[in-house]
Amino acid sequence: MRPLSGGRFAITVVWRLAAFVALSLSGPWIAKTIQTASDCTGTEGACAAISVGTGALLRPLILVLLALALLRPCWRRMKAVGMWGLAGFLVPVLLLLDWRSLTAFGLNYVPVSFGLGILNSGFPFFTTLALLIVLLLVIARSSAGRGDSLFRRHGAVGVLGWIATLAAAVAGAVSTALYLMWVESIATVGMGSPLFTQAASAGRVAAIACLVAIVGQLWMILGEMLRRPRAAAPGHAT
Repeated sequence: MRPLSGGRFAITVVWRLAAFVALSLSGPWIAKTIQTASDCTGTEGACAAISVGTGALLRPLILVLLALALLRPCWRRMKAVGMWGLAGFLVPVLLLLDWRSLTAFGLNYVPVSFGLGILNSGFPFFTTLALLIVLLLVIARSSAGRGDSLFRRHGAVGVLGWIATLAAAVAGAVSTALYLMWVESIATVGMGSPLFTQAASAGRVAAIACLVAIVGQLWMILGEMLRRPRAAAPGHAT
């Protein structure tokens, strides 16, 4: 399999992200189209059900399709820069962990409020981190061979950035699992279940790890932008 260049990776990923945003924002139009086609006005509550169903099912489905569409190009590009291919799965996983934000945003609604502080603001930390990784993969030079890895190229800060990225993904997955368990337990235990507090605590840990990872990713992006061109091999000088 041929290594995936940064330029080709950028084209592949950008059109997928653009399609996700376009489809997500067109949700109300899709709902209206279904309502018109089904002539739901003659049945009480049918139009409302279609509208709710479109919002509750369509956007999560689109997000899952985006994550699946990003698996292969991210895996190939990680291999091209000398990383483990599995590291490429971090990008779609991080996007999925921000499902509550990515399935709710719209032209007239941004689910972010800094009134309770940045860690409780609803800011899409995972999405921001995922996009920075994508940018890094776009501008990073491909590996020159064994030992030339993006993981080691930027010293301790770069290594810390990748470790923090993995920690953010793990803490985010734990927070999401606890949150879904809390939602499931509402019917039997009620709103007072400790699972919500545990989910919130894990979420704050994930947010802090994201902030550390974002600093590391920015450091690597800056390093790749300022890197010196590799010297030409003997006999290839012009």
